[in-house]
Amino acid sequence: MYDLATNRARRWDSHPALSFETPLPPFTVEGFDINRLGPLPVDGLALAPKIDRVFFTAIHGLTLYSVSASLLRDFSTTNDMLDADVKNHGVKSSQCDGLTTSDDGMLYMSMLTSNSVEAWDVTKEDVSSATTVVTDPRLFWPDTFGWATDEKGGLLVSGARLEMLFLGDWPTSRVNVGLFRIPTAARSYLHALGPLRGQ
Repeated sequence: MYDLATNRARRWDSHPALSFETPLPPFTVEGFDINRLGPLPVDGLALAPKIDRVFFTAIHGLTLYSVSASLLRDFSTTNDMLDADVKNHGVKSSQCDGLTTSDDGMLYMSMLTSNSVEAWDVTKEDVSSATTVVTDPRLFWPDTFGWATDEKGGLLVSGARLEMLFLGDWPTSRVNVGLFRIPTAARSYLHALGPLRGQ
């Protein structure tokens, strides 16, 4: 966590949810065993629309967790207090990389083993109720999310094909990455906060 106003930072690394799962769940993308890369910790992060919870998941893990955003912002909070607040939201259908939330309270997840994006209502208890928004054979290693601001709108997701970069072949003679637009009427969670106010 970084406090822009005071130029201070703190690290929270005491909870097991912040690390990879043991034993590593099976993890295959495009025929490559991603577990060969070695265990990778938390990568996906998303702030809830009400900015009350931070959702997170390890790349080498299937479980979705969250922790209080206000506790994270308060640098007087101890690691024990943060650890005690962690919520387990259950097991996802796949390992994922990118996370983002929309203004209507949906958490979008890039599902690495199924070339898909799933969405889950953050007011629900268990992430197993997530539904598939889109699946496409071209969406290898769906990675980072963004929100389009043009007249078409929608959710943007990059296909990074990192499994080929690290474990296969990365020829410059072909397209290795892509950017995809997922039609949706929803907007970034930032819209739920209203317009920015100047200082």
